[in-house]
Amino acid sequence: MSIRKRSQPQTTKRPKVNLLDNIHDDESVSSDDDNDMAEVSEEEEETVDAKRVRLAREYLSRIDQQEGSSSSESEDDEEDISSGDRMSRKLASARLKASGSYERNAADKLGREVAILTSMVHHGTTVTESPEEAAKAWRATSLPSNADSASTSADATTTGSKLVTYLSGHDQTPTSLAAPAHHLSVAYSGGKDHRVVRYDLERETSTVLLNINLTDRGNNGGSSEVLAMVVTDDDRTLVTGGRDGLVRIYDVRLMGNDKSTSGLAGGDKPGGLVTTFRGHKGPVTSLALRSQSMDLFSGSEDRCIRHYNLNEMAYLETLYGHEHPITSLSVCSTASSNNIRPISTSRDRTHRLWKLREESHLIFRGKSSDPSSDTIRYIKDHWFVSGNERGDLSLWNVEKKKPVDIISGAHGSGDGTGNGNMIVSCDCLIGSDLVATGSHDG
Repeated sequence: MSIRKRSQPQTTKRPKVNLLDNIHDDESVSSDDDNDMAEVSEEEEETVDAKRVRLAREYLSRIDQQEGSSSSESEDDEEDISSGDRMSRKLASARLKASGSYERNAADKLGREVAILTSMVHHGTTVTESPEEAAKAWRATSLPSNADSASTSADATTTGSKLVTYLSGHDQTPTSLAAPAHHLSVAYSGGKDHRVVRYDLERETSTVLLNINLTDRGNNGGSSEVLAMVVTDDDRTLVTGGRDGLVRIYDVRLMGNDKSTSGLAGGDKPGGLVTTFRGHKGPVTSLALRSQSMDLFSGSEDRCIRHYNLNEMAYLETLYGHEHPITSLSVCSTASSNNIRPISTSRDRTHRLWKLREESHLIFRGKSSDPSSDTIRYIKDHWFVSGNERGDLSLWNVEKKKPVDIISGAHGSGDGTGNGNMIVSCDCLIGSDLVATGSHDG
């Protein structure tokens, strides 16, 4: 008889528990929880109390990067201003700029600098020559020794301490110039040679981006000479208006690409061409672009103004009213997006402000003896300037039908008949008292 031995159950040894270790562990966990709660409370406190200040400082740093130290006109003279006061002033100026009511006094400061440069050109002597002779003196002083060279390399165009740098790129007369507001080292020009040239102002070089020689001659069969040009503030979209009545939209980032420009002479689609707007029955003489809303306006010798939206690449409407060819257009960049009111001038000797929402327009006329104007520009919302064939520069307010002030013969006397040199172009530093004009007197 065999007796089966009962197996004993296996027992596992339990680890000894040290109560002191548990106490220390609990204390460490509780301390970690306290630290986490402190961090959360600090984050909540920063979010509630300091988030606006932090965001404001980040916004101001971006403004400083865009505008640079030269844009702060009063900070150099007021170094003892606290950071809080400086921040509040910058925010206030940004708010005024957005509303279109910001004003800067820049003319006096620039006038003093120009006087210093003039003294350098004339070696400290009193300037008594005519405007033509004065222009020749500036050219003789600043023209580089190798200006006759067609080279556009940096070494060939470096002028050292010269006041003016001359860059070439066109075979015929340039007719238009455009520069992006946020990229001050870049400029573009169009000319009668059908070319679009890009200039690098820091390296002092020029590059031919396009040679518009298309088989498509537009609605009126004219040539593809570039007569007008604008570029967006971010330097991404370039718009040209030609004698063929076409408005062409280009992507600057694709212009000058070897693959896309290889067939220009054969009439292929140029590099960077996004779309082409038709509709004008005459040459496009003027373009105006508001980069904030991407609203584009084109004026033509067919007496019409056409309105486009570049976000949708769509034609919107045509504005009628002028009785003669349109010579110049402008749109205020500080106006609110829902209240865009372009202004135009024409050979019919009138200026017209177009109220798009009301579908109406205002007419401004000078004296019955005043000639037509070739150029018009907004200074800020409700204020604009115009220059006419007699050389008069007029300041206008949209609430008055007559000019507020007139500078007669702004470019001096012309042919001795009492008429001044005609003003053919003008531009303004938006929101300031500074206006620059150009004439055929050199």
